[in-house]
Amino acid sequence: MVLGFGKLKKGLAKTRSNMFGKLGDLFSGKVKLDVETLEEIEEILISSDLGVKTSTRIVSNIEKRLKEAGGEADLESVLEVIRNDISDTLTSAKPKKQSASWELATGKGKKKQDIEPIPDAPRVIFVVGVNGTGKTTSIGKLAAHLKANGETVLVAAADTFRAAAVAQLKLWSERVGVDCIQQGQNADPAAVVFDAISAAKARNINTVIVDTAGRLHTKTNLMDELGKVARVIISKTGTLPETLLVVDANTGHNGLQQAKSFTETVPVDGLFLTKLDGTARGGIVVAIAEDLGVPVKYIGVGEQVDDIAEFDADAFAETLFSISDANQS
Repeated sequence: MVLGFGKLKKGLAKTRSNMFGKLGDLFSGKVKLDVETLEEIEEILISSDLGVKTSTRIVSNIEKRLKEAGGEADLESVLEVIRNDISDTLTSAKPKKQSASWELATGKGKKKQDIEPIPDAPRVIFVVGVNGTGKTTSIGKLAAHLKANGETVLVAAADTFRAAAVAQLKLWSERVGVDCIQQGQNADPAAVVFDAISAAKARNINTVIVDTAGRLHTKTNLMDELGKVARVIISKTGTLPETLLVVDANTGHNGLQQAKSFTETVPVDGLFLTKLDGTARGGIVVAIAEDLGVPVKYIGVGEQVDDIAEFDADAFAETLFSISDANQS
């Protein structure tokens, strides 16, 4: 399932309008790229939550690349620099070496190379994130997306701390037509995951998506809880889980801090960025990629089941920074 360009453009409209409204006021024609103008560009980028590090680097590149034009620039030339820089940043983002790892989380001292995949074991996707980010909704969308692409999917309601979380995941599973493995409130999350993987094997299901507790933990408690579940996954599949962190784009800089806290606690393979359609802070995608090196894998741009897309860095940058969009904003 690929989100159409038109739908992506609509979802990013607030972010694009926020930046272009300000850049358009600044560039009514050719302007002199003096210190004051460059500082204004930097402020516009920072206000869109691109992050200080990214914004400073982009402005430096604008100055450097446009010097041959005599220090004058129009909106199109500046957008080209921004678009290319952001596309490069997002494309090159890869998880950095984590301070923690699933091998350490298991407490068994196992190295990744010592783990042998078990034949016919399902792929396991761990979904983490604080409450309110749209985690359960994202799991439902992801299950539908994978199912539409030919995978068989089962979800595990391992956020047993909140009865509402289990009920909500159950509703989503029924909505998208996948099985949901659950137990009672306050059940052991590891036991739920054990049952889910066992059920997946019995039913020839190839992907298990695991919901996890969304309450704020201390790092020690989070590692202990997820480490216990990781031990079950390793013992049942012979592989480590793939971890997706759900971040609400509306939270802007706070979302970056949440992501940083999680990546310092558990290994994160990628982000699922939600609620891009309701925010002018879509630049947080770039800030997280630049500061944490964590790639965005999926984005959500609405409440419908199909409002999900596998992230495409070039399409994202083009949607935000094409001159045609600027003229329409």
